[in-house]
Amino acid sequence: MSVFEERKQLLIDEFSGLFDLQDKYTYIIEMGQAEKRLEKHFCQDCYRVKGCMSQLWLVPSYNNGLCHFDVDADAEIPRGIAVILVTLVNDLTPEEILEGEYQFLKEIGIGSILSPNRRNALAHILGSIQAFATSCLEEESPRYEDQRLAAAY
Repeated sequence: MSVFEERKQLLIDEFSGLFDLQDKYTYIIEMGQAEKRLEKHFCQDCYRVKGCMSQLWLVPSYNNGLCHFDVDADAEIPRGIAVILVTLVNDLTPEEILEGEYQFLKEIGIGSILSPNRRNALAHILGSIQAFATSCLEEESPRYEDQRLAAAY
């Protein structure tokens, strides 16, 4: 079983034990609270995920063939959603990220408990992660400090 599949199964198992809406929201919020905050200098427009109602920042990096993402947001639920997604894909190769099957997020009910705006944020976060992974395959050393990736968001 791949690392992605192991993480996916862990998330499925976690959500299968959450039976009511409040438990699911609490889990999402606690995931966000457990992750350290970004340093202020990363909370700038070039890292902001476009299309989210709240301000959400995704800071990608690529080292030794692996992608890593740090996230932060000004609202608890979008932050928790982002943390869940990056926990799923952090320190995987670009190929593993792009080959991953993300439909299970809908199946475990994350989408059904979110407002349309937050479902939209989920799609934009995932799209940003996949865009960065694609850029890593296209370049030996992606330049994420420029505006190129911000335009992909």
